[in-house]
Amino acid sequence: MLLAASLARAVEEIALASLGMAALGFALYALVYPSGIVLFEALVWSIEAMAFAGVSLAFRVASSRALFYRARYEVFRLEALAVVILSAVGLGVTLLVMARSLLGGREASTPPLLGLYPLAGALVSYGLDSLLERRAGGHALRLVSLAAVSSKLRYDVVFEVAGGAGLLAAGLLREPLIEEATLLAVGAYVAYGLAAMAVEHMLYLIGPGPRHRRLELRAKIRRAARSMGLRVSKMRVEVYGTFAEAEVWIPLRPDATLAEANRAARELARRLVHSIPELLRVVVIPLPHQPRGQPRPRGHQRYRRRKPRQHGGQGEPGAAQGTGA
Repeated sequence: MLLAASLARAVEEIALASLGMAALGFALYALVYPSGIVLFEALVWSIEAMAFAGVSLAFRVASSRALFYRARYEVFRLEALAVVILSAVGLGVTLLVMARSLLGGREASTPPLLGLYPLAGALVSYGLDSLLERRAGGHALRLVSLAAVSSKLRYDVVFEVAGGAGLLAAGLLREPLIEEATLLAVGAYVAYGLAAMAVEHMLYLIGPGPRHRRLELRAKIRRAARSMGLRVSKMRVEVYGTFAEAEVWIPLRPDATLAEANRAARELARRLVHSIPELLRVVVIPLPHQPRGQPRPRGHQRYRRRKPRQHGGQGEPGAAQGTGA
């Protein structure tokens, strides 16, 4: 929980910096000159702010065992709904500006000095990426969401340099075609980013999450179970943005006692939440397994109970669960 709280503070600082850059871009667009490239750069920073805000919210939920953790499903889905709406609005604005540029609706060239804004954005993106690596550390960067955001910051540097250079070149050479080509290229990049974010968060709203994320987690769970000599017969994985939850069924030998089943389930749950940072909660349910063709011993009682029954997760005898932050 302390690690998640520390990461939440670091990510919130980066989200605020991204929001400040977005606000500066919108102000330049509204007060200085309505440049499409400046608007697209502001939208890029808006995407970064939304991404980091979502990661920060996930860390806050993970570090809380009170209100936020108990209402994690509602909180994550509300955040996903907000991202879908904002992404759809941003995508509509981007396509409108690109269409206006193609139809020749420009009245004057963009002042060359506005090209300094995307160039400054490239420096800020590089600085935020370096800050993220220092503050988060090697353990946190194993999280898929943080690694994806960090990678996007590096890609943004390239497009921001290209956008700023194109704007300066168009102004200094007085060649509007350079600005038009730069605007369309940067606009296509922004539109792709907004559409991808909208689709991903839509999957969080209507189902258990993106399929590739669930397949990656399922493979990690199976590898962790095999390292303990256990086999997974069934599992269910749900992804909520940064974090995920899983239910895992493991077959045990038919003569295993209740104590042995509980021990195996708890050890696997502990191993999963420690080795897979994305797993916020794991429920492990041990099941008796009778090999095919092998008769069951007479008079044998599966899961012999020597103590009063203890209730496990999901109402199954011997179930164990673990939570990680």
